[in-house]
Amino acid sequence: EQFDVIVFNDVFEHIPDVAAVLNECKNHLKPYGLLVLNLPSSSGVFYKAARILSKVGINSFFERLWQKGFPSPHLHYFNAENLSRLLRNNGFDAVDTGQLATVSLKGLYTRISYDRKNSRLVGFLIWLSVSLFMPLIKIMPSDITYVISKKSTDEDSISK
Repeated sequence: EQFDVIVFNDVFEHIPDVAAVLNECKNHLKPYGLLVLNLPSSSGVFYKAARILSKVGINSFFERLWQKGFPSPHLHYFNAENLSRLLRNNGFDAVDTGQLATVSLKGLYTRISYDRKNSRLVGFLIWLSVSLFMPLIKIMPSDITYVISKKSTDEDSISK
């Protein structure tokens, strides 16, 4: 089948062979079809903070971001630049990129409680910390990026 749009909403980072998947997307998109990717970003404040903590021996936050020990861990982290390059190298041209809000308080405690390694008290303290820092989080680099790209055509390749 051929599609006008294919969307990966918080899925792409879990796929082992992203190049193969992009090739299949290209095969199933109509000319000028759109590919929409929404995923966690390695440019965001939580990712960067967790990485710094990991370098000083506090690994739990970084492992949580990678969803280590979860049924479907993250296999990749991208940012707008390397994701756009990956797409370009696989037959897509980015037409729009952007960021979404890093976190919303609505449903946050439920998401935190999915990690059964933490006690309820630890989960509550994480929720409370995020809640208190929410004004600052809103102005920091987002941990969620999106890229909308179109399937390159022969005409596009010729004009470049």
